[in-house]
Amino acid sequence: MPQPEQPYNPVAEYEKIYGKKKISVKEKKVLIACPTLGLDPNPDRWLNSFIKILNNVRREGFTHALFAPYRTTWWTANNEIWDTAFANKFDYILRIDDDIHGVPTDGFSKLLAADKDVIGAAYCNRRFPYTVQALVRTKEMSFIDCFNENNMCLQSVQFHGYKGEHEQQVELIGFGMTLIKVAPFKYLERPMYKGTEVCPDDSYFAQICLDNGIKQYVHWGVRIHHAHVTFANAGHLYNADILEAHPEINAKSPNVILADPLEPPKEVANAS
Repeated sequence: MPQPEQPYNPVAEYEKIYGKKKISVKEKKVLIACPTLGLDPNPDRWLNSFIKILNNVRREGFTHALFAPYRTTWWTANNEIWDTAFANKFDYILRIDDDIHGVPTDGFSKLLAADKDVIGAAYCNRRFPYTVQALVRTKEMSFIDCFNENNMCLQSVQFHGYKGEHEQQVELIGFGMTLIKVAPFKYLERPMYKGTEVCPDDSYFAQICLDNGIKQYVHWGVRIHHAHVTFANAGHLYNADILEAHPEINAKSPNVILADPLEPPKEVANAS
């Protein structure tokens, strides 16, 4: 007796041709967002890292878009990033700055695999004391108050020479390259940034996370460079600044040459 004709099944047809099951899942979407876009004229730095990020995102099978608000104030740009992510149903925001470079080819994959609500790459501040931007508070106060105290109540969770590769919980992760799940922020008050506080956006964001029980992490296996500062030279830059501020320390060693405070160290300008 002839069997009734079965309706077309694209998954079964795929298995017949390729011999493996096709996974039918919603394609994930990531918004690669940079609130400023003052492109570094050296293509070996920011542009090279941006291309690495795009290639990595594509290897992970993500739909992606780049969003860099143009000619807007800082807080407006950050709010536009979140509004765009919500309106277009992005699953993630990959928040990057325009002065980072040296991004590993698998940096996005490592942040994604960690499966955290907020997780960022490890990098050093571009200014003295060149602290790794993975911070905790030493006092029970808001991040805005910490900033107004010149960050004296913030300390890095590790030192420049730390060699670990794991993820570590922090209270403030810098926004150099940070992967953020959109869903935990969906029902929070908007606009995300009120624009009334004088502090960096990552400090403001850290306070939002703290107030709403959203944990932040640093991934020590994803290390990037920040302007002229790298993990390899941050300690040397720190020592040079200390010696310049306190020449009495080096009074008996006239052969030591201090860094020129007006120029970044040229030998590390293209470090990768």
